[in-house]
Amino acid sequence: MTRGQFKIYRCPECGHLSLTSSSKSTKCPYCNALIHLTPSRVVARFENAREASEYLKKLKSKPSGFKKL
Repeated sequence: MTRGQFKIYRCPECGHLSLTSSSKSTKCPYCNALIHLTPSRVVARFENAREASEYLKKLKSKPSGFKKL
């Protein structure tokens, strides 16, 4: 049996990247905005939580081009 996918998404409100295992919606841990996980908001998908976490760390270490408020 396959477990749910882990998704890296970008919050449309604050621009932060986060990780979730939710399939439809989640709350941003930075600004508490409710986010519907549409394909355009999902940056990457992984079957393994460790791989998703490592990739998220790599993405966060790169400059994003988004303004920090």
